[in-house]
Amino acid sequence: MRFVLTFIGTLLFWANLNAQSLDASFEILEQLPNSFKNSATSSELTFNIKEDLNPFYLEADFNGQGKLDVAICISEPSTNKQGILIQHGEDRTYYILGAGRTFNDMDNFHWMEVWKVYREKTAERTTFTADFDIEGSETVALSNVAIQVSSSESSYNLITWDGTNYIWIHTGE
Repeated sequence: MRFVLTFIGTLLFWANLNAQSLDASFEILEQLPNSFKNSATSSELTFNIKEDLNPFYLEADFNGQGKLDVAICISEPSTNKQGILIQHGEDRTYYILGAGRTFNDMDNFHWMEVWKVYREKTAERTTFTADFDIEGSETVALSNVAIQVSSSESSYNLITWDGTNYIWIHTGE
């Protein structure tokens, strides 16, 4: 099994996950967290790192297990659909949101221009009528650190761990 992450158009590295070996240039490896470089669990994954998003990865305890998790902006090479790969620190399991895989009724985060760690304990979730008109908002408690995503000219949304899966919290209009 091989895990391939590349800069758009440029091969970045190949990692044999079973042997936990990693070959890449010193400069690229220095930017990635050691927890991600040293291990991962997957089968036959191929994605490009989306290097034009700054930062191209986030590190926080997204699932509340007491270990740092890593989120990396990626794109699927054959379709260029963009998304997020999250690897949990305690067991190295990974989750792919978007990048050709459906998450919150979308499979492409091409609109995402801004992302960062959201550390607040609450968020204002938008509520909708049965006809999907905006009804208002409600304050929701967040159990874990979230990932805040948006395009540069819009309100943000949150991606957070609910104890079993990553979920989407719509905020704003």
